[in-house]
Amino acid sequence: TLYRALERALQAASLLNTPSCSSESYKSASSPTAADAFSAGAGAMPDPAEAVLRALQQQPCIWVGNRFVDASLTAMRSPLNLFPYLHVVPADLHCFSAVLQQLGVRERFES
Repeated sequence: TLYRALERALQAASLLNTPSCSSESYKSASSPTAADAFSAGAGAMPDPAEAVLRALQQQPCIWVGNRFVDASLTAMRSPLNLFPYLHVVPADLHCFSAVLQQLGVRERFES
């Protein structure tokens, strides 16, 4: 999925330091070869993971069950149903909370 691919890229680029939902992606992201490849080219050219992250932050990219919405309109949890104005991330995407946070999803809505 989009979130799993972004999660792997962010982990490899050391922008995301938390384990993922699947042990397979955690193993591949923590391999020394992936980390070495990204750190070797860090000074030479822009990081592709950061470029993807910036591009996604500028458009609706958070899936809320029936469509994509802006991260600024979403939270991981909310005691209130604020649809159609604000959205809660579906439970099956909570394992990607670190990636979603990088995209701009907040933990909960503040008043």
